[in-house]
Amino acid sequence: MRKYKNIVIGGIQSKIFNLVLITSLLLVGAFLLVILYQSDHLSEMTAETAEKQQQSISEITSQTMDVVISRSLSRSTQLEAYIANQMFSELKSTVELMGDLVTQVYDDPDAAAGGKPSRPDASRDGEVAAQVLYAEGADPSDPAIAAEAERIGRLSDTMEMLYSSQ
Repeated sequence: MRKYKNIVIGGIQSKIFNLVLITSLLLVGAFLLVILYQSDHLSEMTAETAEKQQQSISEITSQTMDVVISRSLSRSTQLEAYIANQMFSELKSTVELMGDLVTQVYDDPDAAAGGKPSRPDASRDGEVAAQVLYAEGADPSDPAIAAEAERIGRLSDTMEMLYSSQ
């Protein structure tokens, strides 16, 4: 044992102190290494989890949007089909009514009363009016054509009424 300015070097007390000091330093070093390793591992795990969550959220959002868009388009298409069906149903009724009336006129020419068909008139522009158009080369004074135009002309009031109701 040596004494150096009130410090004793050597001896059992020094050895125990050095042992405790070295053990403490080793424990602190080991603790720091474990903390650094765990911190790095935790950072990697956090980044990996965040990436998986982002992918999962993206997939769920995409699937949800697909379902919402599909349902919305389906509902919209059904409503439009319903509206179109209603429109065509009304048109079908109108066409059937006109068909029945034309059949009646051809079966019994005196059954339907109506006006005489008029030729196109520019002064009636914008008015609802049944007007007869002849094909190119057709002679309106021909008795067969005139009789046919008159027969169909009996339906002019009905045609005007049906057109106005649409």
